Order: sequence, then C-alpha cells, then structure tokens
Amino acid sequence: WEWDIARKRLVADARFAAITRQDPVALADGVPTSHFFESIHRDDLKRVKLAVAGILSGSEVFSKEYRLLRDDGGYRWVHASGRTILNENDEPMKFVGTLVDITEQKRVHEQLRIAQSAGGIGTFEHIVGYGTVSVSEQFCQLFGLYPTKVLPVRTLNDLIHVDDQPIIDLTTPDAYQTEQNIEFRVTRADNGQERWLARRGEYVADIESSGRRFVGVIFDITDAKQTQASLEQANLELSEIARESLRERNRVWKNSRDLLVVIDTEGVFQDVSPSWRDILGHAPADIVGREVEAFLWPEDSDQTKPLLKKAIENTHTELELQLTHLDGSPRTVSWMTSREKDRIYAYGRDVTVERQQRAILEQTEDQLRQAQKMEAVGQLTGGIAHDFNNMLTGVIGGLSIIKRRIAAKRYNELDTFIAAASASAHRAASLTHRLLAFSRRQSLDRQAIDVKQLLASMEELFRRTLGEQIDLSTSLQD
Repeated sequence: WEWDIARKRLVADARFAAITRQDPVALADGVPTSHFFESIHRDDLKRVKLAVAGILSGSEVFSKEYRLLRDDGGYRWVHASGRTILNENDEPMKFVGTLVDITEQKRVHEQLRIAQSAGGIGTFEHIVGYGTVSVSEQFCQLFGLYPTKVLPVRTLNDLIHVDDQPIIDLTTPDAYQTEQNIEFRVTRADNGQERWLARRGEYVADIESSGRRFVGVIFDITDAKQTQASLEQANLELSEIARESLRERNRVWKNSRDLLVVIDTEGVFQDVSPSWRDILGHAPADIVGREVEAFLWPEDSDQTKPLLKKAIENTHTELELQLTHLDGSPRTVSWMTSREKDRIYAYGRDVTVERQQRAILEQTEDQLRQAQKMEAVGQLTGGIAHDFNNMLTGVIGGLSIIKRRIAAKRYNELDTFIAAASASAHRAASLTHRLLAFSRRQSLDRQAIDVKQLLASMEELFRRTLGEQIDLSTSLQD
C-alpha cells in the first residue's frame, strides 16, 4: 500500500484488497485513508490506530500484527510493516508498506506454544551483547515469573544458584561458543522452590542487528536429577554391599581352616585358599595352574580318578580323596563340590585323624569282640569238658575192648567197636574245630545242615554249659 499523507488518500494492490475484503479497482484508483482500517478486529483496532498515528507524526518504522474479519465470520492474522517517506524538510510525506497473511504461521506457533506448555518447554532468544532476552510464557513459568515477552538477563541470572553457570553470561560474550548446553539450579521467584533446569540451543545469524542470536529452550529436569541421585545412591549402596561381600568372602577365604578351591572343567586348579599350606604343606602359588591328579595319593589314584571325574561332571558331589602332603605322607580329605558353568567350587575338610581314629576304634572293637569270644570259650569249657571226656571214654573204651578181643583171638564184632571209637573221635575232632574257629576267627567250612538236627544235637551241650540251675526246653517244628 501507499498512504498519501497530504492528500489523505490510500492506494493498494489487489492482494491488499483481497485480504481486507475491499474493491480492488477502487483501491487501485485511491480511496480515503479510513479504508486502511476496514475489517480490523475491534479488539485490535485501537492499538493499530495508535501505531499509525505515530507514523503520521514522524515515526519511521511501523510493524504490527492484528486480525482481519473474514466473510465467514472468522478472522485471519496479518502482519503489516511499513515506513514513512520524508520530504526535503524531514516531514512525513508518504506511508508505504506491505500486508502479509500470517494466519497459518500463527496457527503453527500456537500449536508449538501448546506443545511447549504441555511438555514444560520454554523458549528464548538473546542477541549477543544485549541485556535483555525474549522469552515465552512457559519460560517465565519455569522461573516462577509473571508471563512477559522480554526479561532483563540479570533478573534471570539472579535466580540461578551461585555455584552454577548463568543462563546468559554477560561478562563473557563468547561463553555460548563453548557451553551451549548447560544445566543449572534456580530458585523460583514465586515460591522459593529450588528446581533443576536444562538449557539447549544454537547460534543463528541476526539479520536486523547483523550480529548473532542465541535461540534456545529450557526445560525442567528436577525429577530426572532426583532419579539420577537416587540411582547414584543406590549404586553406591550396592557397591558398598558388593565390597563388603567381597571383604567377607576374602575373610572366609583367608581365615578358613578347611580347604577352599576353585578348579575348571579340565581339573586344573584356578585358586586355592591359604589353608592348603597348613593342611597339605604346599604354598597356594605352587598349586594354581596344576592338575588335581598331580596331588592324588599314588596308591589310590586308579580308584579316585573316577570320583574326580564325577565331581567335574555333576552339579553337586560328595567324595573322599587321599591327597599327597608335601612331606610325602597321605592325607584324607572329605570334599563337597558345586559346579557353576565352567567352574567347580569345592570345600574340603581334613579327616585324616578321624579316619585313623576310626581304624583304631574298629581294631579295638574287633579285639573286644575277640576277648568276648575267649570269655565265652572259657564259659563253654566247663560244660564241654564232661562231653569231651565222654567222647574220649568212648574212644579209649572201644580201643580197650578191641585190644582184649584181639588178644583172645575173638575177631567177631570188631567192626562195631572200631566204628563206635571212630565216631567218638570224629565228634571230638569236630568240636575242637568249631572251638578253634570261634576263638581264633578261623574260617568255617560252609556246609548245608539240618538246623533241627543240629539244635537237637547241641541241646545236651547247652544243658551242661548253662548248669543245672537253668532249665532248657526246645520246641522244634516238624
């Protein structure tokens, strides 16, 4: 458009006419300047007229955004920018400018504002070297300030914690170049609450000032900081728990009086506790890297290798191995093993003394049983002596009769007396054999016997052994 101030006439093109809903032909020929205000929304009309009045009074620059009514009852946003042309006396002669439809731009900006508000994101622009900053409504809310469009930089920096970097460092203009993304604490102006904010942004060229503008956003990261602090504290606590567990493990490993070892699936020692030196004489450093089989007692090696293989192949195993002490003597160790992945963890207890004591105990018990047998033999002797004497009497008597009959040349029935004497001798020999076997642990001949007949034949032996003061009765089934 072109506004002739002296003639109070307005000339405009067809685009201006379309936006303002006026006759393009009339505008091309010129219309009264009052047509400039046609269709302006009544809520914007007053401030537009004031701005135009300033131009007509000598102001050189005009820039306003306002709404124009549409035929459908809605409105469109426009941006009018212009300037005055002065005559030779520096008096306003003409007011020229352009009118641009910014409805879509406004819609996008409103959507962005809503998104920023919902996301808690505030925007700002700062021209390097200036003491003020252009801000959004959400930006002000994050600082607890009343919504405005421009704020002094010092007002913002005064709300930032003294130990943190200011949002805009006026003392170091080039600070943006090295620290474009920062985090800082602010004390909100409305309630005094301390919050963490983050700033992100970048430089753009500023056409109007031929300098640089820093365009950025800020957003609240208090919850993230608190979560981070909680995670760091949890990590510290977990680390301390892990360290304490490791210390406890090391104490157990170092102070254990039993054997603690770690071997791989090849049967090679990966680690051994210091107790190995106390129990088997070897320094742990001399054990690690060597095979378990190298320490097996040679005489038991063939029997213990399968046990060792079983421990390696199974999850949990209990076994006893004889290992060789550094001095060459055997040591019996009872093991409990547990496998996890490619490692076998074993706990071993030296039971050498226990096994020696058990052997001594078994020997003592055997000797006691033998003594008890001998005592029983002594008790049997009295009862057996009479029967044994009877057996000898049968033998001696039979031989005496045979002798007299031979002397008298009476050879008939000699076989009968010989058989009787022989039977008595065999019974005596059998009794002697059983007594020797009982008293000396002599092995007995295994024979099939008639239990009923055996018990019946021993009844008289029991009667004489027990004595007349004890009655003995037997009940044998047919």
